[in-house]
Amino acid sequence: MSRKRILIFSTDSFLGYQPSILNLYDELAKHFDTHIISYQYFNNFVPVKASINLTYIKPLKLIKKFLFMINIIMNKFIVPVVRLFNKNYEYQNDLFKAYKVWLGKKHLRNLSVQPDEVIAVDYIALYTAQQIFGAVHLQSLEIYLNDKYKKKIDPDKIKTVIVPSEERYEYNFGSRQYKKFIIPNAPP
Repeated sequence: MSRKRILIFSTDSFLGYQPSILNLYDELAKHFDTHIISYQYFNNFVPVKASINLTYIKPLKLIKKFLFMINIIMNKFIVPVVRLFNKNYEYQNDLFKAYKVWLGKKHLRNLSVQPDEVIAVDYIALYTAQQIFGAVHLQSLEIYLNDKYKKKIDPDKIKTVIVPSEERYEYNFGSRQYKKFIIPNAPP
C-alpha cells in the first residue's frame, strides 16, 4: 500500500527562515510522501537542507526586476495621487503577486504526481492552490495587513487550519469554525 502524498505549497522566497514549514515537513515526512513547492526569487537566497523533497519555482529574473521597478514607481508616484481620491488605496506589489499566482498555477497544473492533500501557506498560496485543487488546508504563518488575497480565497474551500495561536486564529477567522491545529512557531 502506497503512502499518501502531501504537498506543502508556499509562495514566499524565504523557506530557509521558516522553521514552522520545515518542522511540519519533517513530522509529515515520517508518515507520508511529503513534498514542498516554494519560490526562489530573492537575491540573498538561503537554501534549505538537501534532504528535503523540494521544488523551487524560479521567476524569470528580468520579469521580477521589471515588476519590482513598477512597484517602486507605483509607491512613489501613482499611489500618492490615487490616495487623493481613495485614502485607503494600497499597491502591494500587486503585479508581482499576480505573476507568482500565474507561475504557481502553471506549475501545479503540470505536476507529474498529484497530491492527496495540499497545505497552502498563507493566502496567496491558498488562493492559487484553491484554483487548482479546490478544498485545501491552510497554514497561517505570516500576517500581511490588508492582504488582498485573503479577500479572494474561498473560505468554504478550507479543509483545516494550522495556526500558531488561538489569537492568530481569531484574527484571521473571527468566529468562523474550522477544524484547527494550534502549532506554535517554535522548535520541534
